[in-house]
Amino acid sequence: MTNNAMPAANRVQLEDDIVVINDFLIAQGYSDGLPVIPPTLERVEEMVQASGRPANELVATLPPAQGQATVQKIAINAVMAGCRPEYMPVVIAAIEAMLPPPYNLSVAQVTTHPAAPMLIVNGPIRKELSMNWGTNALGQGNRANATIGRAVRLALVNLGGASPGVDKSTQGQPVRYSFCFAENEEENPWEPLHVEYGLKPGESAVTVVSAAGTHHLGHGSDDGEDLLKSLTSGIVCTSNNHLTAPGSEPVLLLCPAHAKLLANCGYTKAKLKKHFYEYARVPVASLSEYTLKRRRQAGHSVEPETSVPMTRRWEDFLIAVVGGDGGLHSTFVPTLGPSKAITQRIRKPAA
Repeated sequence: MTNNAMPAANRVQLEDDIVVINDFLIAQGYSDGLPVIPPTLERVEEMVQASGRPANELVATLPPAQGQATVQKIAINAVMAGCRPEYMPVVIAAIEAMLPPPYNLSVAQVTTHPAAPMLIVNGPIRKELSMNWGTNALGQGNRANATIGRAVRLALVNLGGASPGVDKSTQGQPVRYSFCFAENEEENPWEPLHVEYGLKPGESAVTVVSAAGTHHLGHGSDDGEDLLKSLTSGIVCTSNNHLTAPGSEPVLLLCPAHAKLLANCGYTKAKLKKHFYEYARVPVASLSEYTLKRRRQAGHSVEPETSVPMTRRWEDFLIAVVGGDGGLHSTFVPTLGPSKAITQRIRKPAA
C-alpha cells in the first residue's frame, strides 16, 4: 500500500459534551485513563498543518498490531494528549526514533518489563516550545513536556495496539503516562547529548530510551571524587535485567551542580563512562541462581571471583544534564535490556 492510499481515520458524530466524548473514548480503549481533548476535524487538521507533512503520509507501522501511523492518526493522538500544534514535529520524530531495530519496539510494546519511552529533547526547539529542562523537569507542570510524552504513549496504545492485556507489563510504572523533558544545555559543561550522537549544535533532536523508571541519587558533598564514589555505588543494580540480558544503555541524568563538579575535577563524559564500566560492578557471588543461569545461557562469564559490569561496553552508558539550581540531586534510569537509545533529528516544517 502506498502512502497515497493510506486510509483516513474514521469520523464519529457525538453529542457536543466533553463528558460524553471522554466516556465514549475511554469505553473504546482510546484513552490512557485520563480525560482527553476531543479530536475534532478542525483540531486534527491544524495539527497536521503544523507538521508540514501530508495527512496520509505513513510515518510508521507500529507493533504489535502493525497499526498504520499516518501523520493524521498521529495528529489525532497529539490532539487528545493536549499538544499544541507546534509540538507535532517532536511527536513524529520520537515515533520515528523507535523504529530502528536496535530500539526493539516490538519487544518494548509487549514485554512484562515496565519499559516506557523516555524522551530527551535537544537543540533550539527546546526554547521555541518553552520546554522545561530546569527545576522539576522530570515532573509535572510543563505543557510541552507532559503532552509530547503523552501523545507518544497514546499512539503506541491506539495505533500500535499496546493496550492492557496485549501489553504484558507485570506492574507498569507511572512514567508510562508521559516521560519527556529537555536537556539543560545551558549548564552542561560537556557537549549536548544530540551532538555526542552526531548532530550539529544548531539542529533539534529527540533521543528516545526504553526506560525502567527513575532512581534518586542525592549527594551534598562538594568533593568531586567523593561524589563519584556515591554515584558509582548508586547505579549498581543487582537484580536488574542489565545483568541477565546485557546490552542496554543505562542513563545517568546529572543535575548541573553535579555535572560541573565532576567536570571541574577533569572528568569528561567518556572518562566518567569508563569509570562506571570499571567500578560499577556486581560481584558474581552476590547474584541469584536465576541470574547466573541466564548469564550462562547468554554465554557470559560467571566465575565466582569475578564481577559483572552494568554494560557490555563503557560507551553504553548514556549521560545527560537536566535540572535546576538548589539541592544536589541526580537521577539514575535503568533501561530495558535488549534495547538501544536512538537519537532522531526533528524535521520542522519550512517557514
